Amino acid sequence: MQLSARTRRGSVALIAALGLAGTLIAAPTQAQAAIGDEYLNGASAWNVWTAGTDPVSDGNTLDWTLPEFDDSAWTPGATGTMGHEPSGGAPAIETPFELNHPGTSDSIETFFLRTTVDIPAEDLEAATGFDVKTRVDDGIAVYVNGVEGFRTYTLDGQDLAANNIQYSNGQTGDYEQTNFTLDPALFVAGENTIAISLHNRSAGSSDIFFEMQSLVSSDYVPPAPPTITELGLNVGSDESSVNLNWMTSHDGAEQVQFAPASAGAEFPADQTTVVEATHTDDAYNDLRAGVATVTGLEANSDYIYRVGSEEAGWSDVYEYSTETFGDEFNFTYFGDAQIGSSGDVERDTAGWNNAVSASNTLFPNTSFMISLGDQVETAGNYNEYQGFFSPNGVREVPFGVNVGNHDTNSVAYDQHFNMPNVADRNHWYKHNNVLVLSLDSNQNNASDIADHKAFIETTIAEQRDDSIDWTIVTWHHSVYSQANHWDDANVERLREGLTPVMSEQGVDAVLAGHDHIHTRSYLMNGDTPVVPEAQPATGDVLAPAENEVLYLTANSSSGSKFYAFHDPAGEGEQYWTAKWNQDNNPDFTNVQVSPTELTFTTYNVNGLQVVDKVTLTQEADETPGPTETPGPTDTPEPTDTPEPTETPGPTDTTEPTETGTPVPTGTDEPEPTETDGEQQPAASVVLDPETVNQADSAAGIKYTGSNFGEGTVRIELIEPNGEVAVIEEAGEVIDGAFNGTIIYGPEGEETGEPMPAGTHTVRFIQETADGEQILVVATFEVIADGSGPISTPTPTETDPAGGSDDDGGQDDNGGKGDNGNDYGNNDHEGGLAQTGADHLVIILAIAALITLAGAGVLVMRRRASL
Repeated sequence: MQLSARTRRGSVALIAALGLAGTLIAAPTQAQAAIGDEYLNGASAWNVWTAGTDPVSDGNTLDWTLPEFDDSAWTPGATGTMGHEPSGGAPAIETPFELNHPGTSDSIETFFLRTTVDIPAEDLEAATGFDVKTRVDDGIAVYVNGVEGFRTYTLDGQDLAANNIQYSNGQTGDYEQTNFTLDPALFVAGENTIAISLHNRSAGSSDIFFEMQSLVSSDYVPPAPPTITELGLNVGSDESSVNLNWMTSHDGAEQVQFAPASAGAEFPADQTTVVEATHTDDAYNDLRAGVATVTGLEANSDYIYRVGSEEAGWSDVYEYSTETFGDEFNFTYFGDAQIGSSGDVERDTAGWNNAVSASNTLFPNTSFMISLGDQVETAGNYNEYQGFFSPNGVREVPFGVNVGNHDTNSVAYDQHFNMPNVADRNHWYKHNNVLVLSLDSNQNNASDIADHKAFIETTIAEQRDDSIDWTIVTWHHSVYSQANHWDDANVERLREGLTPVMSEQGVDAVLAGHDHIHTRSYLMNGDTPVVPEAQPATGDVLAPAENEVLYLTANSSSGSKFYAFHDPAGEGEQYWTAKWNQDNNPDFTNVQVSPTELTFTTYNVNGLQVVDKVTLTQEADETPGPTETPGPTDTPEPTDTPEPTETPGPTDTTEPTETGTPVPTGTDEPEPTETDGEQQPAASVVLDPETVNQADSAAGIKYTGSNFGEGTVRIELIEPNGEVAVIEEAGEVIDGAFNGTIIYGPEGEETGEPMPAGTHTVRFIQETADGEQILVVATFEVIADGSGPISTPTPTETDPAGGSDDDGGQDDNGGKGDNGNDYGNNDHEGGLAQTGADHLVIILAIAALITLAGAGVLVMRRRASL
């Protein structure tokens, strides 16, 4: 199931109706249908060579992978989890390895494993592949009967046939889930030898890990690629242009046709702009990339477009609406989608769809979106890229895309994205009064950092004129995060080499991903934090002095993987950390822009709770310029809490609301509707019960709405795992009121199935006859009692089975993480604690914040621009 088209300003992008309550999003990728014969699992025995020396003393380097190789001197009987894992939360090691070379502190480069599998001839004939599930830290190469069948991205480009003893080029996460398919042509009927080299990342590595979970025969046949696929909009050089990129199997000429929406889908010649496409020479998955740029777009205009040719056919017709070209607008950014990281491409794809949908629902006027890298788990994986491009939002809102460590080492990244003003994968663009520079942080040795410095200095000198109020840098590797990559050597090089440059060049904010945890830094002067006297809190308003930069790290946007709080020395938070949050829920961040304010508000995808909010302020016409290398700065006085505005109801979002959820506001949002000079009654919905045992949930959840307008009310149910089900309509609205019951099961039944345990979010959406739009969001809690399906939490890096740390993601050594109920959220003022008592009705506001006395609810309503 795909998301519906993003609608014009003031309306909400909705999930396509399914007609059944409780139906889940179906990802557009083809699911694998395994034959099911399992040949290896965790109980399978391996012979291992762990001496730290080359197992081949005489002969060809890869002789150890051959069936006839004599491994009688190897250690037999290794099973289950193997290696050395000292980190907290790691799985128990069943077969331990000595990590270091004897008598040294240097880690062994390579460990070697061999086993055999017997495959009957009839099974081999029926199989189209052998699906393998493993967990790895830091790299493996897999051989079948002496022929390489797979290697992790961490070994890309390494000549393993020349030398068995090598560290890997890259680093995985701790015991990273690594799934792949082996070609049946590698196997023979009867006995087969599986050989694996397991590589550490460096001499100073503290761990090594391997686990064979399963090797299963499959009869999955990939579908033939469509003529045109993976079409996306990318940001142009400025707001009046947009770049397009797509994959095509056509080897002839193609073009883009762009027309005003009023022209209609026939694309009349006198109203259509035609841009001839350029194609790449390199084929990827038997496809090549088509790229084009459309210029001359006008503000606040609706367009339609398609790509292809009369000869080979056209893509579907898509809509694109430009927003304001003024200096007050908003954009959104996402951390690692990393489709496939969980081991389930379909689930990760659904999570990514939910993130894009939630963002465009809450901010339908967003001008562009940014993906901060690691779009996919495996750089060249076709299915994972299909998952990333599955939301219609990537064809309706331009994306600025950064290259992550999981995207590099493959031509696929460059073929899927068409960024403007590219210089060796660095690029820049302007949008209204914002200049954005993107750096390829995978390039991080001394000469790379010098090149990045030159790129920053040159671009800012040439492009930051009087029209630019804000300068933002984006890259993948966060240099100021609170998860497990902050002490990586490459991150330390970036931190030491480029944070002074950010300050010298007057950069306002740096946005990054990579560490799958929300982290907000203090204002940083070079590498020196400017620590205020007041405790950092949601809603902080900061007035940076010269050379002071804010760094923000994004959590996962799809929920495919989360990293826990990283504190190897037991010191608590790092010196740069103002706020962090890890609640094992995917996030996105909206950025509201004006000439004097830059406001970053981070939301949970599931439930739209505010995770954090911070505003940078500056005086009008205060455009920073390059300065000398910064010296020490005094700690600024804490910012005063802003005074409330005259908008009806409380508007001071620096303080928590009654539900602990600050509400999105924006510089481009209209004022709340008024009647006869008085505030309209607030639309609201009451759920009964708000907490229910799982067995009793089969009877349904009653809802009663009041103070709505005349017109249909649509219901969307978001389940605890983030999947979205749609209930077509609520009951008839009479005098602003309606009621009904949410049943988990087929439409028309009085009772249904027990609901999944956890927190369910319900959206009530109405577009009234006079063009007004109302969105009310409420939640209810289903308590597990064993009588129905349990929603499995997303796995984390410290708890691969799912769930969250019992101590809230932070130990007692320091930091601001709340133990227990908030799952590591250190925001005492914002974010809901995950307890039934705190799951009150929540109604989020876009345009106006109205608090109902004693009800603990908020309302959002806005006037649509028609």
